[in-house]
Amino acid sequence: MRSKWLDWPHSPRIIDEMPITEPTKPTKRSIVGFVGSSARSFSITHAQVPMYKLPVSDPYAERMRAALREINLSDCAVGMVPWLATTYPDFYAEITSHLPDEIRRLWSEHAPLDQFEAVLARLVSLHKQCCYLYRSVHARSCHIYGTNGL
Repeated sequence: MRSKWLDWPHSPRIIDEMPITEPTKPTKRSIVGFVGSSARSFSITHAQVPMYKLPVSDPYAERMRAALREINLSDCAVGMVPWLATTYPDFYAEITSHLPDEIRRLWSEHAPLDQFEAVLARLVSLHKQCCYLYRSVHARSCHIYGTNGL
């Protein structure tokens, strides 16, 4: 038994005869007809504790942003991190694993800010030291081989 839809005669003319119109505009959102709690009662829009008790900002995030800004200021060429992996594996492990893990741990434990800042200072200092090493080795090789600098 065949389906009647398989035998349905369709004509390409139907598509050709369709008027070309612009897409309809979306309707405006409305809350008319919805009954429920007001927006003030939702926790996402209404603080459960008075506003004066909420922290203005995260001091760990502020210090992390400052450290990253300082790292980004250093004029370090692309390729330093892979170079560290082969040339100075201890520095590579420290800068890509040990220090970031320690920063994450101190931040999540809400460690004293002076401890957190000390680890950030080690990260920034090590990054600068690695950049200096990379630039000096690359500049020396450029001088020896007569190529352009970074």
